[in-house]
Amino acid sequence: MKILISLLYDFMEGCNKLKSDFWMKKLCYIIPEYDPLVSGHYYHIYELLEKVAEKLDICFVVEKAGGRPQLRGVKRVLTLRYRFLPLRVLERLVVYTYLRFLGYGTFYVHYSQSSALVASLVTRLTGGKTLYWNCGVMKAFMPR
Repeated sequence: MKILISLLYDFMEGCNKLKSDFWMKKLCYIIPEYDPLVSGHYYHIYELLEKVAEKLDICFVVEKAGGRPQLRGVKRVLTLRYRFLPLRVLERLVVYTYLRFLGYGTFYVHYSQSSALVASLVTRLTGGKTLYWNCGVMKAFMPR
């Protein structure tokens, strides 16, 4: 009887580990530009994502990159290619839908209105959440 209980306990422990690994939280983090040589506004985000990647499965999506984005621990890094507006919107729609079906349920968009709109559409149709960050002070520096 002790052996049976021990085997059952080991089996359940293995199932719980498998279940927790399978249901690991996934985050898609979208940023307008990446340049590791610039110590500007986005630099602190790279370190944050590397730290968060220890606990979450992160997909890092970059709209415009100065070099190949490399972040320790981040499982997926994607750089978008198109600049022509219709192709850009279509590319985002395809990429974000693909990521949603891979299990990325939360999309965090940093400053990109077009990505926020497309990610919102995808999560509205397929489930999930879209979070958008935009500092209102940025608008003070935009051309009128």
